[in-house]
Amino acid sequence: MVGGHVRGSIDIPSSKSYTQRLFLFSAFLGIPIRLRNIGFAEDELVAMDIANKCGASVSIHNHTVEVEPSFACPDKIDAMESGTSARLSMALLAAKGCRSVISADRRLLIRPFKELSDFLESNGVSVNISEDKIALDGKHRVIINRRISGETSSQFVSSALLFLAVAGGENEVLEVTGNIVSRSYIDITLDCLRTLGISCGWDENRIWLRKGIARKHMVDISVESDYSSAAFIYLVSLFRASGRVELKGLKRESLQPDSSIMALVNSQCASLADDSLIIDGPGKIELQGIVDVDQFPDLAPVLAVAGIFSKSGITLLGVSRLRQKESDRLVEIQRLVKAFGGTAEHRGNSLRIRPPSIVQNPHSLDFSDHRMIMAGIVAGIMAGYVVSHGSVEKISKSYPQFLEHLAHLGIPVELKPDN
Repeated sequence: MVGGHVRGSIDIPSSKSYTQRLFLFSAFLGIPIRLRNIGFAEDELVAMDIANKCGASVSIHNHTVEVEPSFACPDKIDAMESGTSARLSMALLAAKGCRSVISADRRLLIRPFKELSDFLESNGVSVNISEDKIALDGKHRVIINRRISGETSSQFVSSALLFLAVAGGENEVLEVTGNIVSRSYIDITLDCLRTLGISCGWDENRIWLRKGIARKHMVDISVESDYSSAAFIYLVSLFRASGRVELKGLKRESLQPDSSIMALVNSQCASLADDSLIIDGPGKIELQGIVDVDQFPDLAPVLAVAGIFSKSGITLLGVSRLRQKESDRLVEIQRLVKAFGGTAEHRGNSLRIRPPSIVQNPHSLDFSDHRMIMAGIVAGIMAGYVVSHGSVEKISKSYPQFLEHLAHLGIPVELKPDN
């Protein structure tokens, strides 16, 4: 793969933050949905399979998916590597009174779950987490505790709210304590619930919800495109565009925290119009020098690459959270920066990335994390080097069309069969 000139138009796939929630909410809340613009990333396929295992009929027509719910407690579901599906399903299965096992990748189950399991256990749910599965028994669930910390994971807050939405009364209030991380993802949960007819919102540090009468007709939703995926194409386009690049489906007023990419890596040649991100050729790029990635950890690999190719580099704050993603992204980002000749100095909860005087050719990179693989590919393109990348099949976890989209925009991509 070598750098080329970028131009053309592509449809960015659906936001997994929305699709995973909507598939699960439909199955557990009994509301039929039709979702359009689905990209069929592996995380989305996991949520679709869980919905199916819980009795829903899931049908696919091109890039449209329909879910007709008919709930039944599953004996077992598989969350694979999806932290969102695993945590939300924990709460939803428990709220339904199910006795079920959630199998998952071992790397996923070493990530934080304790605060969520503590919340569920305080409400009468039995939770047993081992190295490869979560065993739940919600038969004796009861609403006693309506409080959870927001300091570790927004998914814990969303999960606790869903537990109350399913197992609680018509009107419920969840108190969220501490400094809330990634609050935008909680707002996405609320947006999905409102789309399905459940009234909810914030009242200072409390979230209220009123279920009312559940919708029975099909809810038709065109899912907005994914800023997390678009960020990689956006960055390479800013550096390599030789003409107009249009990234379609990106909502101007989006709740997705990664929509901040345009503010964090800004250029006068980039603009949002009619739900598309437009890049009109390469232009001067303004990179924020200090960025707290605690609110948008998935942008850290993209920002690190931007730092390598910037004039003064970048400092990432809140990097301890990166250790608990699909890989130890703090370590892997340092490895990526050094592979291209830059320096990455880790101190406390910050990472200072300085660009190299001469960008080196790493010749080959092999990451196991989908976002790190894409970051390495983008860095190689921006450097203009031929770089071999391993484990590219893992990109399908979040952006299965990534290599196809690069080729469509004019960047030569060669896939070689494994020996």
